Amino acid sequence: MKIVPLDNIESIKSGHPHLDTVTKGVIVNDLYRVLVAKTGKYLHIRIRRLDDLPITSFSDMQEIKNYFVGPENVAIQVFPRVSDYINNTNTYHLFSWKDIETPNLKEMYHYNQPK
Repeated sequence: MKIVPLDNIESIKSGHPHLDTVTKGVIVNDLYRVLVAKTGKYLHIRIRRLDDLPITSFSDMQEIKNYFVGPENVAIQVFPRVSDYINNTNTYHLFSWKDIETPNLKEMYHYNQPK
């Protein structure tokens, strides 16, 4: 995965108070802009395609999650309540925090069981 730091992160944050917590910005594979924020106990990853099209590749999202959150750490993609919804032109939000637990799909659906 090709990662290029954004040199102008402060200009991206300028005039956008909702970006105050962003600590890092990068371009991934010449396709995605990723902004990383740490707010309290939460790591917040904002992912957006440079051409503003929807992200349809699960493997790209997984690779970005692995890079910024860690391959053996869990992240959650947020789908907000209607009353909290803001249309940010195909911006995707991943959150992670220490000791996050989610259902283990391999166990839940018996993927480890012999056939």
